[in-house]
Amino acid sequence: MSSIKSLTTALVAAGAIAAPAASAMPASEPIAVSPDSSTTVVQAPAADNGFDWGDAGIGAGGVVAVALLALGGVATLRHRSMSPAS
Repeated sequence: MSSIKSLTTALVAAGAIAAPAASAMPASEPIAVSPDSSTTVVQAPAADNGFDWGDAGIGAGGVVAVALLALGGVATLRHRSMSPAS
């Protein structure tokens, strides 16, 4: 039983280390200045609904990975509990 706990601990630690850190950056530059300093051009930011399908896909993949790890752990524990004692 302790080998399963050790393996689970190692997998959780590896997942925590491998997870990327959050980073933020502006979506677009709202003000653009032309080379002529007497004329300033102001651009309105592009319309953005705030939802990024790429980020959603990454999140869904992470949830699937965690669910598969959990199901594998449950299957391993059930298999060991059903085995006759040696």
